[in-house]
Amino acid sequence: MGLSCGAIKGLLGIGGPVDALLVNPKDGHSRFSQRDVQCELRRACLAAGLEVRTPHDLRHAYATILLVAGVSPAYVQKQFGHSSGLDDRGY
Repeated sequence: MGLSCGAIKGLLGIGGPVDALLVNPKDGHSRFSQRDVQCELRRACLAAGLEVRTPHDLRHAYATILLVAGVSPAYVQKQFGHSSGLDDRGY
């Protein structure tokens, strides 16, 4: 997986809207589907000898890290697109 040129420009605040954040390194431009991301994460975990994790596991870990670091729960809630604190009970 790699970042597209458009994604890098978007992250740097230059250029137009980002069409895809993660692109297929085989051709450098096609989008990764959810399934592609799941498969790549599984492959990377297995290659590193780690327990297989899902993209949701990474999302959960990131939210937990933010909360433990003292980031406002309201900010974390907004970043994760949750409309209610009840959505965040698992984090």
